[in-house]
Amino acid sequence: KYPKRFEHLVKQAGHRELDYPLAITCFNLSHMVVVYFDLCDTETVSPVAGAQQAGRQQMQHFAALCSASPHGARAVIDELFCALVEACNEAWKDMKVAGDCNLMDFPKAMRKVFDAHHAFWAEPKDEIAELQRLAYVQ
Repeated sequence: KYPKRFEHLVKQAGHRELDYPLAITCFNLSHMVVVYFDLCDTETVSPVAGAQQAGRQQMQHFAALCSASPHGARAVIDELFCALVEACNEAWKDMKVAGDCNLMDFPKAMRKVFDAHHAFWAEPKDEIAELQRLAYVQ
């Protein structure tokens, strides 16, 4: 499941039209999730400038989905990570198509993904499958 999804992303990220560092993007997105949900026991800063941590409601919705998942919290985090990477790829692709941007503009794609992620957790989620909605950030 994941190897196919990431194989496609690796090809797209390395394509001349998109050309962004997928490995660094994956690190930054996973770190963003860790900071957002306060999953780290040391002080750290989000890779997205000015990003706030999850509020009580977002934390409750995340915890409820993790608890309700028949495959456990790990499956929720795996699906969330994949959806966020796909969302970032799509956001960057949209930015590249829309105009003249370069890698220095990549934080804008990260911000777009963060904002969608933050808004997503404002409402309760019943199934892991709902995470796929994050993959198509507008």
